[in-house]
Amino acid sequence: MRLGNCFKFFFFSFILSFNSCSFKRVALNSMAQLLDKGSKTFYEEPDPLLAEETIGSQLKFLEVLLKNDPDHLSLIVQAVQGFGAYAFLFVEEKSPERAIGFYDRGLKIGLRALENKCGELLLSQTDQTHFKKSLQKLKKKDVPLLFWTSYSWAGFVNLSLGSSEALSHLPKIVSMMERVNELDPNYFYGGADLFFGVYYASRPSLLGGNLEQSKFYFNRALYASNHHFLMTSLLYAQTYAVAKQDRELYKNLLEEIIHFPLERFPEQILSNTIAKERAEKLLENIDEHF
Repeated sequence: MRLGNCFKFFFFSFILSFNSCSFKRVALNSMAQLLDKGSKTFYEEPDPLLAEETIGSQLKFLEVLLKNDPDHLSLIVQAVQGFGAYAFLFVEEKSPERAIGFYDRGLKIGLRALENKCGELLLSQTDQTHFKKSLQKLKKKDVPLLFWTSYSWAGFVNLSLGSSEALSHLPKIVSMMERVNELDPNYFYGGADLFFGVYYASRPSLLGGNLEQSKFYFNRALYASNHHFLMTSLLYAQTYAVAKQDRELYKNLLEEIIHFPLERFPEQILSNTIAKERAEKLLENIDEHF
């Protein structure tokens, strides 16, 4: 049975089980545990097409589960991470407008949970000092929720550069990623450092861009995964190397990605496979950037 069909089977079995309300909590917790353990297999999947179909089915299933228990933390984190990863890996390059929608769905789920934890509204908060103070209520155990909510928010803003309202939230995202680094700097292969590497390379110097800072954070992120998480190298090339107009670094980074043995990092075969595909295309068109 294909993974996508497996989720359809579990989906309908789960819905039928809700006819007996006494089993609702047990079913929810069981499914949350199953999905949490099983989600790792998606990132170990070597076939991006199969992974895309499977993750899409899982996300709809997660939404159904959350309708029945909107405060289930494990389901919330899985949904926020899933929508962000799905948008970045499969949708953003082909359909940016559609990707915005997926980032937004993950953001809304994650932001609601963060607001519950902080005890106040975060989206409408205009006082940046107060916003940072609110984030101090979050602890290390909250890092997955905080990071993936920030990730979805950053993806949403990145694809909404024409919106002054979206851009106005960027300082909040920066503060959230700073809090991730304070609590657990190695989370998701130095994910917060990767964000800051992209952030400082992508902005003009007049708006806070700083290539030295970008290089510093990219190198920290590379160190966090021992150069095994290839999306770090890919984004390093796409942002820093292009902004610096360092053709040699750009070429070296992409070639390192292309020649990296996938079996060396099985837990992220999916992301690394997609990074390899993108690196090959970028290398073929290197003259467009230099």
